[in-house]
Amino acid sequence: MRAYSACALLLTVAISGCAASSGGTPAAYSAEAARGWPVMGTVLELRVTAADKATAADLADRAEQLVAHWDDVLTTWSNDGQLYRFNQRAGDGPQLIGHDLAMALASMLRLSRDTDGAFDPAVGPLVNYWREQPGLAVPPTAGPEARIASTLKLNGDRASLLADSALDAGGIGKGLALDAAVDLLLSLGARGAWLNLGGSSQAAFGSDSRGRPWRVAVAALDTTTVHGSVLLDGRSLSTSRSRPVGDPAGCVIDPSSQRPVTEPRIATVLAADGATAEAWSTALVVLGRMGVQAARDAGVEVVFEDPAGVVITQGFPLERQRAESQDSAAPLGH
Repeated sequence: MRAYSACALLLTVAISGCAASSGGTPAAYSAEAARGWPVMGTVLELRVTAADKATAADLADRAEQLVAHWDDVLTTWSNDGQLYRFNQRAGDGPQLIGHDLAMALASMLRLSRDTDGAFDPAVGPLVNYWREQPGLAVPPTAGPEARIASTLKLNGDRASLLADSALDAGGIGKGLALDAAVDLLLSLGARGAWLNLGGSSQAAFGSDSRGRPWRVAVAALDTTTVHGSVLLDGRSLSTSRSRPVGDPAGCVIDPSSQRPVTEPRIATVLAADGATAEAWSTALVVLGRMGVQAARDAGVEVVFEDPAGVVITQGFPLERQRAESQDSAAPLGH
């Protein structure tokens, strides 16, 4: 199994929604295929609905294969990974890279800029450093040079990385993979799908086999409870939380200090796509509640919690009373 250095894990459960039609009459039943498969250092949970069982199963298999492909593109834990090989050539000048990696690097640059640098894949190697050497007081290097905007140069399908630099997709990779899988399923005519990578990144569209929209829980700082639930009607959800230095899952690094965020914080972001949701949930753990308005201005909705309390943006459709399900799609996660 490949692993990422991401540390955003979410207490989550997919629970049945209301009737899909506005009149309250359930939509026609669909056939459904379900999968659970280890990938990207976690487990992909997938439910796909289609007109018949064979079609649903084929679509689910194709979505699995596409997520596995994105793992191969973005992993830094295997020397077969495209991003791993790109990092190994840091300092060697412009390199010809694959289309998907180029697209991923462009998304990293854009979202780092959109979050004013609070999300920055160039600090990925520091996640490993602080996980492995929690007793040390300072990172191996310090200074503003560990930023993607200054270390990565991208021109179409050619990219270069400064010597001694490295990128990590842990804060965006799962979102990119789910975005690609959703686009594929929509293009192939799936009636609906719910995709969940480790609880921290989820996406859904359409309806389940009974014609109901997909509903998921929204995690709280207290890992034994949730804030409520939200319908994923064609949108993506990402949750990130701060973790102690030395935690096996890794911690969120503040790019400005190159040190871990130590205050207890959890941010759940609802966005039009998974990459944006992931980048902003990470950024909000770094920025704290002062970043909520910036996230809202960027067009995403937020549930943020720290020791001072909970902030919920006006457009986040949180339902405080968590609905119960007779056939929940997933067990409680991390």
